[in-house]
Amino acid sequence: EHERGFTELKSLILINIAQVVQDREFSKHFQDSRVISRLLDGLDMLDGIISAANLRNMDMLFDLLFEVQPFFEQMLSIYAYGQDIPRKIIQIVESASRYLDMSSLPDNGQMIRFSLNIRSVLQKYEHSYHGSTTYEPSSDTETLTGITTLVQAMSYLVHNEMGFAPNELDRQISREVSDSFGETEIFGLYCIHKTSTHAQIAAPNVMRVYMQMLSDLIQFRTPSLVRWLPADTWKSVINLLICGVDNDIYDVEQRTYEAISKLGAYVKLVGLGNASPELHHIFSQGIKQLLTKLFSALLFSPFDSQLVESAGTALITLGFIDSAHMHDCFRDLLVQGGSSAAFAERLSTTFTKFNQDLEACDAVRLFLSSTGPIPDPIDGTSLRQPLFEFLVRARAVIRVK
Repeated sequence: EHERGFTELKSLILINIAQVVQDREFSKHFQDSRVISRLLDGLDMLDGIISAANLRNMDMLFDLLFEVQPFFEQMLSIYAYGQDIPRKIIQIVESASRYLDMSSLPDNGQMIRFSLNIRSVLQKYEHSYHGSTTYEPSSDTETLTGITTLVQAMSYLVHNEMGFAPNELDRQISREVSDSFGETEIFGLYCIHKTSTHAQIAAPNVMRVYMQMLSDLIQFRTPSLVRWLPADTWKSVINLLICGVDNDIYDVEQRTYEAISKLGAYVKLVGLGNASPELHHIFSQGIKQLLTKLFSALLFSPFDSQLVESAGTALITLGFIDSAHMHDCFRDLLVQGGSSAAFAERLSTTFTKFNQDLEACDAVRLFLSSTGPIPDPIDGTSLRQPLFEFLVRARAVIRVK
């Protein structure tokens, strides 16, 4: 009974999608409202059946997704970015990614096929954006919802893999499967930035899911990100990290600091290797900007004890990468104090004490001596005491200067 019901729904979906797309006159009548309506009906039914699916019809559902994937590509080659059909296809990608996160595929071949299909759809989607010369979004809300949906889809893919291994280089997972999903997830991140503006991603509801996805992606896939993500996309990513520092939204701010600490740990202990000079320059400048903003946020923003630990861990981690700029931030603070010798002496004593406390901290020593393909960030709980002491003293000196 269950299989018969699924088969009937599958037939209806294929009638509204495959039959329409395969019609010889489709390229002539694709803008006809009746054609669009049929396609949307089919896509809505497909999204509904994925959203309501359980593990009993897992094999049948994935077979259906594999069957309709070529039709998605045909539709994306005809309908421009911003129209209802491309948005609905991305919604189905998100639903399929969420379903994979709660289910599983029977073998590595099927996993790789799923990954390749998602990547192929995303490539067509990105092409539809750049191929559109008349793009006019229906509304800002619809545009932001579409971006959020795409970000969430990538988040589900990464989260699914994190359930099997701590990082992409773990020997317990198939290299072929991991590499395939890595290319798909990184192209997804690239696609997000190529089809969205900085302001759109920085919108509160988008930024929340983006920073969570980015934090997970950095934790699991930093080597592949450094190897495959283009330099201009890295620049956009770092600009969003800068935007997330001292952000008005608590969870955005928290996830930003987590992402910075994870990325900083990798750059400090592993490095960028043979990355291009352009990427080395982008990281160098980005770390300086992040250090400046973190230093300012910790000393001058309203004191939130819950964020001090995570923001301070991010600051200290980046400070180990570019200690010269960390001292530049401190010197700039001294300049702001004017010519007061007492102010300079008190602040210098505070900063020196902070550095001594860090040198004596077991967590810092453990971090700096750790090895591994994707190192863990510093244990922030061990930094709590030196951080709080430094901030309390530094803020007191600044207030009475």
